[in-house]
Amino acid sequence: MIKKYIEDIVICIVSEKSFPDQVDIVVIGAGIVGLFIARELSKYNLKILVVDKNPDAGWGASKGNAGIIHAFQLPFRSLKGKLCLEGNKMYDRIAKELDVPFKRVGLIIISLNILESLLAFIIYIYLKLNGIETHIIGKKKLKELEPNVNKKARLGLYLPSAGIISVFDLITALIENCRENGVIFSFNTEVQKIDLNDNISSVITNKGIIKTRWIINVAGVHADTIARMAGINNFKIYPRKGTHLILSAKNVYNHLLAEIPLKPDPKTKGGGALLTIDGKILLGPNLKEDTVDKEDTSTEHEDYDIIINKYKRIIPQIESIDILVAYSGLRAASNTNDFIINVPKKGFVNVAGIQSPGLTAAPAIAKMVVKLLENHNPNLSPRKDFKHIRKRSAKIKDLILEPENMIKIIEENPEYGEIICPCELVSKAEILEAIRQGATTLDSIKFRTGASMGECQGSYCTPKILNILSSSLNISPNNLTKKGGNSWIVISHQLHHD
Repeated sequence: MIKKYIEDIVICIVSEKSFPDQVDIVVIGAGIVGLFIARELSKYNLKILVVDKNPDAGWGASKGNAGIIHAFQLPFRSLKGKLCLEGNKMYDRIAKELDVPFKRVGLIIISLNILESLLAFIIYIYLKLNGIETHIIGKKKLKELEPNVNKKARLGLYLPSAGIISVFDLITALIENCRENGVIFSFNTEVQKIDLNDNISSVITNKGIIKTRWIINVAGVHADTIARMAGINNFKIYPRKGTHLILSAKNVYNHLLAEIPLKPDPKTKGGGALLTIDGKILLGPNLKEDTVDKEDTSTEHEDYDIIINKYKRIIPQIESIDILVAYSGLRAASNTNDFIINVPKKGFVNVAGIQSPGLTAAPAIAKMVVKLLENHNPNLSPRKDFKHIRKRSAKIKDLILEPENMIKIIEENPEYGEIICPCELVSKAEILEAIRQGATTLDSIKFRTGASMGECQGSYCTPKILNILSSSLNISPNNLTKKGGNSWIVISHQLHHD
């Protein structure tokens, strides 16, 4: 067991440091969409490199994603509307193949007055005409499904295809499956310049130069910057900040909930009373249109009030005192207000403006990108040895109701019996597995395992995680960071030198 663990660590470190001189495709951006594209391309005989300026995958918009699989997206004729419906249908298979927690909990859109009820019938007809499975549920049925809903609620529109997924589990699964199928990853790699040519282009990075036949630009809020490097100036990305609140309460409601949008609020964008995959309350997001900083993911107290007050209308039990954590993400909104997926120049693919419902649409976007490449490379050769299935490592949290299996796993590996994060029931074995898969920062451990996401927000487990990271990577705690760069956790040596 120990020998295999050491061998896996060495393989991971070597593959991360090895920087290929030439590949067939460079994917710029290791968010959800970039990872889905890399996985889809790995079904072909191609050498694929994914680069990202962050220390780990999914640290852009994906990190701030609510994990909602949307039932639909308006307008239906838009690219994002079409790809949303296609992607939604793919998630049952994807979740099964990648062994990722996924539930179709359904969405209920609630009316609280007569006008909203009238609009609900119009929305119902419109959705049905566009092929969206929708049911009208009366007050009695609504109360059965959601006992804590506002007493003023008159009826609801129920859309069973809406779902929730564990975003971080999905990111981890995609990385593992991509690596198993030969995709190379290079993190902490920033693209500085692009020399685009018809046959072989050059991607100049802080780590060196990569020669490639195709560049796929999936750089999120920085996609317009990457496009300009390739001489493409026909779109612009505007970061749109949105804040989510996670509440400590659980089991307050059972479905995704929203109010009939009689009067759209300019300070919000869709959103709802949402759920995490483990049942926590997730509210939001709101919308900040005046954001200019593409790295600004700060939160503000005024956002909390806007979000709490909006969703108290449908679930009165919601209180600001229950806020466990607030976080913000940046939507990569484009000036077209739609997805931008095209081949503006030979050898270069734009996948830009991917805001909500980007997660839902991601697998369909990946299929579309492959079709674009096939149009320019009709001789793309499918692999016969593509590995569809990825099995996730054991998690103690999932085995609480399976004591026999839990005992067996702990007997095989006692490190599963050493709980590092009691709030989220994360074992030492799970943290070591995250490190084996490439985690080198505190946030990487957090997102890959859930450690420090619970009630105490890491006050108990952080020192333990740092010790495990330090020991496993043979790095002094003084040199470990929260999220790369200068985000030092232990700063005594810096203070001493100052």
